[in-house]
Amino acid sequence: MFQALGYSPKQDDSITGQSKLGFCFDDPAAKASVTTLMEQLPDIIYANQEGISFGEIFAMTCNSSPADSAKYKEALCQLVQQKDIDIVSPDDKRRLKASTITDKDQLVPSRQTSFKYQIE
Repeated sequence: MFQALGYSPKQDDSITGQSKLGFCFDDPAAKASVTTLMEQLPDIIYANQEGISFGEIFAMTCNSSPADSAKYKEALCQLVQQKDIDIVSPDDKRRLKASTITDKDQLVPSRQTSFKYQIE
């Protein structure tokens, strides 16, 4: 009797016809999210030479990404370390750690651009 009631996720595929999610939230997926963000975010940042705030870029792109804000910040900090972008606070201080990035911080093309991102 109790088997007829309730929801059993193990049987979801066969009963509802819904397949499993194509994305997991494990360590490899987290690393893939950061890597993908590192590839995609510079294009948005370099398209806005005056800069774009962290809050704005996150709001623009978060619905099309499985990454949370912590992964965005991790990717941005790696881009800073690679000298692809700079993160500047409203009081003109450079951000180097993910934990210090706020929504109002500006993401700008680095003054020392790599060959990958040439300003025209």
